[in-house]
Amino acid sequence: LKLTGQGKPVDARARCKTGEHQKTMEPSHLQSWNQGLSLIPVPVFQVSWETDNFLEEAGCDATASAGIRALFDQISNGTGVVSRDSFCHFFRQHRICPPDTEGAFFRALDRQKVGHLDFNAFRLGCVAAHPDCIHTLNSSSGRERCRFIFDFYNASESGALTFQELSKLLAARSLGTSDDECAIDLAQISSALDLATKIGDVETLNLRVQVGLSGAENMVRVSSQWSWASMKQELSSVFGIPDQEQQLVLGTRLLKDSECIHRTLCELDRPESAVVLLVRKCSGQVQDTGDVCRMQIQSAADAAFAHVTFASFCWHVESEELRGTSRLFRFRKFRYAKLNGPQSQESSAAASHQGGA
Repeated sequence: LKLTGQGKPVDARARCKTGEHQKTMEPSHLQSWNQGLSLIPVPVFQVSWETDNFLEEAGCDATASAGIRALFDQISNGTGVVSRDSFCHFFRQHRICPPDTEGAFFRALDRQKVGHLDFNAFRLGCVAAHPDCIHTLNSSSGRERCRFIFDFYNASESGALTFQELSKLLAARSLGTSDDECAIDLAQISSALDLATKIGDVETLNLRVQVGLSGAENMVRVSSQWSWASMKQELSSVFGIPDQEQQLVLGTRLLKDSECIHRTLCELDRPESAVVLLVRKCSGQVQDTGDVCRMQIQSAADAAFAHVTFASFCWHVESEELRGTSRLFRFRKFRYAKLNGPQSQESSAAASHQGGA
C-alpha cells in the first residue's frame, strides 16, 4: 500500500496530480513522521499455496523438480544450502546468466537475506528465471516473476526502487535483456523521469553531511527511502568523491550500504542532531573538504528523488501501463529442468508477447 502521513492507502496517480506525493522533512520531523508511516516491508520467502500455484502454472512437475534438486545438490555439495559464492561461481562457469549478473540473480533469489538458499528458494528462483517460464499477467506466474524482477533491480535492497534503479530497469527493458548494469542514455533518463513522476513517491529530508573531521557541515537533500549506498552516489555527484571511496560514519557507527536511511535515523534518540561524517578511504586519511565544502547543491527534479514501491510497480505492470518487463529476469539457458507449462514448446519471445508486460 502507498501510505500517507495518516497511514491511509492512497492512489499514487492522484497524489502526483495534487503534489501530495512530495514531502520534504527536516530530521527533527522524523519521529512524528514515523508514527504515521509504515516502513516498506522486506519480503520473506515462504512456501505457500501461491508458490505451489506458480510452480504448477509454470509446468514444474516432478521430473523438473528432480532435475533442479540434482543441480542444487551438486552446487551445495551436500551442505543443504547454496552459498552466494557457490551460486555465482557455478552459474558464471556454465554461462547460465547474462555476463556479470550472477550476483543480482542471487540477491533476488535470497528473499530472506540470509546469504544462502535452501532448496525451496533455489527451485522457485530457477523456475521463475527459466527461459521458458510462462509470464501471464494477473496470475501466479506474473505476480511471482514481477516480484523477482523488482528485487533483481533493487540493488540497494531498500524495498523500493530508486530513480537510478528504475532507469536501469527501463534500459534493460528496451534492450530485451536481463542486465542490471545497462548503459543509460539521455532518452532513457527522460523516460525514467516521466515514469518516476507517474508511479513514484517523493519523500525527502535534508541531512547534514560533514566531509572530513575539519570540514564544514553541508545540507544535502536525500530520499528517506534510499539506502546508504544510494546516498553515496548522491554525495559523489555533490562532492566529486567516487562512491567506492566513501565511508559514512554516524557517531561511532560505520553505516552499511544496505541499510535504509529512514530506518537508521529512526533508531536515534535525537535524529534532528544527526551528522553523517564522510571519510575518503582511498588514501587512508580523512579527506579535507577545502573549497568543495562551499559547493552549492544544484536543485534537482523531484522525480530524481522518487522511490517506487513494489505495490505500485506491480499494479502498473498488471494494468499494462508498464510493458515489456516479461523479458527481464531470464537465464540465458537452463538445461537442468524442462518446464511443461502452456508455453514450454514456444520460444521465450512468444512467452514475452503473451505476458504483455
